Amino acid sequence: MSFLAALFALILDQVFRQLEPLRDPRWFRAYAEAFIGLVRSSRPGRASAGVVLIVLVPAFAVLFVGDLLYHIWEGLGFVYAVVLFWFCLGPRDLHTQGQAYMEAVQAGDELKATQHATEILDAVPPAVPLERCLGC
Repeated sequence: MSFLAALFALILDQVFRQLEPLRDPRWFRAYAEAFIGLVRSSRPGRASAGVVLIVLVPAFAVLFVGDLLYHIWEGLGFVYAVVLFWFCLGPRDLHTQGQAYMEAVQAGDELKATQHATEILDAVPPAVPLERCLGC
């Protein structure tokens, strides 16, 4: 059933491109920032508790909901697995982003290539083009 859930999630990802904004991780950033005081605490116990809250609470919530739906009806558990896998694929289609970056580089449009690289990395890319290429 896991293979089928992954397959359907990949199909969902390819067919419904307009749903990509639903996978935006802003909600998790806001959740994690609520515990930032604990994580940055000078006391190791408080910092560990903050990390545990940030990581384990959502994980247990996802597992609990999945188990509950599966026990209500296996079909609900399957749909939940598909949606969860689709959500975990990421906020944007990396293949499309990579293609846009490569086309900008091949066209010699340095500004557009830098914009695409910034979007992919979610950070400022290296200034020297050779440093951007990992496998060159």
